[in-house]
Amino acid sequence: MRRFASSAGVAAVVLAWSLGASAQTQQPQDNANYQAIAAAKTLFDQAQAQMTQKNYAAACASFKASNEAVARVGTLLNLADCYEKAGKLASAWGAYFDAINLGRRQGRPEYEEFAQKKKDELEPKLLKMTIDVPLDVRVDGMKITRDGVVVEAAAWGVPIAVDPGKHTIEVTAPHKLPFHTDVTVDDDHKTAAVKVEKLADAPVAWPRSNQPEVIERVVTAPSPWTGLRVGGIVLGSAGIVSVVIGSVLGLVANDKYQGALKNQCGGDPNNCTALGASDGQAAHDLAAVSTGLFVGGLIAVAGGVTLFIVGAPSKPKGDTGSVGFQVRPTPGGAAAFFEGTF
Repeated sequence: MRRFASSAGVAAVVLAWSLGASAQTQQPQDNANYQAIAAAKTLFDQAQAQMTQKNYAAACASFKASNEAVARVGTLLNLADCYEKAGKLASAWGAYFDAINLGRRQGRPEYEEFAQKKKDELEPKLLKMTIDVPLDVRVDGMKITRDGVVVEAAAWGVPIAVDPGKHTIEVTAPHKLPFHTDVTVDDDHKTAAVKVEKLADAPVAWPRSNQPEVIERVVTAPSPWTGLRVGGIVLGSAGIVSVVIGSVLGLVANDKYQGALKNQCGGDPNNCTALGASDGQAAHDLAAVSTGLFVGGLIAVAGGVTLFIVGAPSKPKGDTGSVGFQVRPTPGGAAAFFEGTF
């Protein structure tokens, strides 16, 4: 089964997928072969639809997958036509070459003739790349790849057809630093030549027995927030609060005393009424508490500063210290008490 199309007056055969040579169809098929045929036919139909949409990249991939499932001359010719339309003339040339060989093996001279004609038409249009490797550059184990595909030594220095676009050349060898370069081939650069330079020697690793011994030490810095320092901050903070409260109470006591002296004593503390005497005594008691809190707060602040200084993390690990603080009323006012271990 064939389908023919023409473009610009030149006949181009586009073959529909078929069972191929009669010799193939006469061979017994097992289930695996039938599944491969089904996959190949499905991929072929998909590729034709993608060609109609001019989605050549996808179509070429589908044709290629179909041919890998079941090799057919018709599939190869469609694949070559797809590559040609996509501008990948080197790939198209290679597909036509495979079609020639497959058509010859399957006894399809008309397909072989058509593929030969298309291949010959493409040859003058091919873009080529030469990878030149001078003899003094070559070393044992040298490996050269183009776009990830190994370039055999027999192809070094030979102009090889390539598709247009950027191509990546990588050269590696034992005990050598790798070489990498990108080369662009297009209509403005129909031929490209890559000359491989002499590879630099890779750094030589020291023998294990001669390697200097590396001793790694992990030094853990002690935390600056020792128990004594934390206690000092707590004590100092309490002292500041005590000083503030003592100052406020002192102001209240003075205001209360002055009010009683003026209103209940006529300005003379010896002529106070009973209420004035009571208010005066209350002011005196409040002043005593204020004084105690103020003095105790100052002592606590001083103690907190001392604890913070002596509590620096030079002490043996685990010596965190402890501290306690109390303000107790006394007959004459109040007193501050603090204690701790150093």
